[in-house]
Amino acid sequence: MLMSAGSPTQATAAANTLEAHLTSPDAHAPLGELHLISATSLTQNRQRSGKAHTAEVRGHLAEAANLAGRTGETRAWHLNFGPTNVGIHQLSLHTDLGLHGEAVTAGGGVHPEALEHAPGRQAAFHADLGRSLSHLRGREAEAVAALLTVEQIAPSASSPTRR
Repeated sequence: MLMSAGSPTQATAAANTLEAHLTSPDAHAPLGELHLISATSLTQNRQRSGKAHTAEVRGHLAEAANLAGRTGETRAWHLNFGPTNVGIHQLSLHTDLGLHGEAVTAGGGVHPEALEHAPGRQAAFHADLGRSLSHLRGREAEAVAALLTVEQIAPSASSPTRR
């Protein structure tokens, strides 16, 4: 819901409120997810840019990574929260920020197949990896391989003519 509203302010406020009342380990997953939503919303805000903007995105990603370190992979609250999903977001958001080398580095230790119930997240990982690799000289073959992996995981996601 917050993603569709595109409001980093609302997502950050919700994260701050939840953090203030954090009593259960199961609450770490929705709090981490709110940090991921905040980072994503900030990245999509094209009116803001620069080092402060990037630092704010990284701050939310760091908070989510810290929480993921506590939770491990979890489906609490019907979320796919944990180190894998945080790593997918790190790759994706660095790609969206145009930080392609950092994106590829962030994706280096991520194993999206750990999210076996979320093929869309797996496909997003490989698509963003392919996008970032395509911007790095000499990595074109790896970019194509990543994009072909998307085709294998989610054929309809890579072709608008398939329905």
